[in-house]
Amino acid sequence: MTSESHVYGPAEEETQECDMGCSTICGFTPYIVSTDDLVVAQFTDEKWYRGRVLDVKDGTTPLEPQTAHVFFVDYGNNTWLTFDR
Repeated sequence: MTSESHVYGPAEEETQECDMGCSTICGFTPYIVSTDDLVVAQFTDEKWYRGRVLDVKDGTTPLEPQTAHVFFVDYGNNTWLTFDR
């Protein structure tokens, strides 16, 4: 992964983009996600979008963060993101 992105949730239908940081603008806090969860996730452009979790993987070491494979429902992109912030 070339940039740091993060996953927050749960998502609400009207949430399409939060430019200033999801926890301050949308009021969401980080939580443990599961496959098929609807979330608000930060894409590599550092903006926040609605997404669906396709897969979740634990880090291979205690220092490595968990990651989630997220499909961005409004744009069709998908990528692996960390949710350690």
